[in-house]
Amino acid sequence: MRRAVVLLAARDDVDRATLEAGVRDLAGICATRVGADAVTRAGVRLADDPLEAMLGARDAPGHVDAVIETSLPPSTAPDRFADALHGFGAELEQVAAPGSIAIMTGAAYLVWPDDGRLVLALAARRDPGISVDELRHWWIGRHAALVQELVRPRARGYDQLHVDRDLSRALCEVAGVDYTPYDMFDSIDVDSVADLTESTLMQPDTARRLYEDELGHVDHGSLRGALCAVVT
Repeated sequence: MRRAVVLLAARDDVDRATLEAGVRDLAGICATRVGADAVTRAGVRLADDPLEAMLGARDAPGHVDAVIETSLPPSTAPDRFADALHGFGAELEQVAAPGSIAIMTGAAYLVWPDDGRLVLALAARRDPGISVDELRHWWIGRHAALVQELVRPRARGYDQLHVDRDLSRALCEVAGVDYTPYDMFDSIDVDSVADLTESTLMQPDTARRLYEDELGHVDHGSLRGALCAVVT
């Protein structure tokens, strides 16, 4: 599928109820602008997000309080999002902290497609020692199988967004948002926090196996994400 993703942190003066309402409104605006064939969902970070401690240990930059995903059929022209989202950054700033917005787009691969009540949303850059093609070959060709082995027993769905930097930069420009480069974005769907904390993804041995497989492929210092409750 073609997909665009927005990550943002909430302004200090925006409480959770206001954030949820604002994110629902923004997802609706995004869906309307992109078109009737768009599939849009949004999530707001859990107050007890277990991912926050893990990313803090990795010195990840940038807090995430909300995510918006909009998807289109695979035959869609790559510039469709840019045509639809002119000036969207100004609307995002109604709830987003200055400088916290990241927008990325590219091809999304539904490794095993299903939705959950929660979505783990995680963006990253590739290790600078490898090319984009090398990253993509490893990610879909090897790492996806490892995630399926270790995480799928309790995860309802897993998607990979293979970010196109040129298209993302162009989308940020027309949206009026500063461009932050990313190469990859994960969506892992679960129905409860326990599906992560009491199963495989965050168990020490499993976390070690995933981390070791990522070495040489993922720039762990660039990781940015959250476990979010789906609100629309």
